[in-house]
Amino acid sequence: MNTLEGEEGPTGCQGPINEDTKIPPDYIKGNADECIRATLPLKRDDIRPMVNPKWSTTYIKPSEVVVHNKPWDCWVSMMGIVKDLTLLVEQYMGSLLIKPILAHAGKDISCWFDSQGELQTCIHPVTGVRVPYLPFGFVPHVNTDNMPHVNWEVPVTTPWWKDDTYNVARLTANVRPVRIMNVSTRSEILLHVCEEETIKQIQERYMVYNSNAESYTWKFQGVKLDMNKTLTENNIFDFRERYRFVGLPDDTYVPSLMLYYNDDFKFILQSGNYYL
Repeated sequence: MNTLEGEEGPTGCQGPINEDTKIPPDYIKGNADECIRATLPLKRDDIRPMVNPKWSTTYIKPSEVVVHNKPWDCWVSMMGIVKDLTLLVEQYMGSLLIKPILAHAGKDISCWFDSQGELQTCIHPVTGVRVPYLPFGFVPHVNTDNMPHVNWEVPVTTPWWKDDTYNVARLTANVRPVRIMNVSTRSEILLHVCEEETIKQIQERYMVYNSNAESYTWKFQGVKLDMNKTLTENNIFDFRERYRFVGLPDDTYVPSLMLYYNDDFKFILQSGNYYL
């Protein structure tokens, strides 16, 4: 998809397309050899991420991604998936290829890709062939076979944007507030959780404030909650969109989960100070 001058590029990123060349002006600065000719990456076969088997059922918030914005702790989100590219950064440290990723560390880069998860493309002004649209510069694992250049890398079978071994979680589609009230201590905490998280996963978040959260029965309006279901599946709906429609603030009503302590003798059994 080509865009005329004065409009946004095909990815939604900055970089208008020139009508005559069908190529972003920033893309053709300098010759192609200079764009490709960067410091070669470190060739270390031992740098390989471990597959996280739980990534597909783990959801995190954008605010949890943005804090990972350093070269030694580099996360990005794309197409609803959060990737930890720290090892990729380490492998290409010192190379110009890694600069666009470092510049977008902790951010969403979905605008780099089309609906099929492939890099956006445009027409090269010299070769006249379709090439990846890279307004921020070349990135690792890009196939440059159709681009004029001197230095090139051996094509990678699975590029980093398709490699599941970099995945750490899914990006939530909706962050919603929920109030958790401890009936025993009369304390309450306001949490912002992911729409897709189960009550069990919300419980894990709450354990930062109460390490014994598993010793409580979780209820909503007197009904015991199914810990393996989400808030919506437990009939706890998010009405904020309706509030906005009628001009009410989002926090007009925040659902409250009630915690009732179970006397499970947990500490007595752990300490061993009990009598038969």
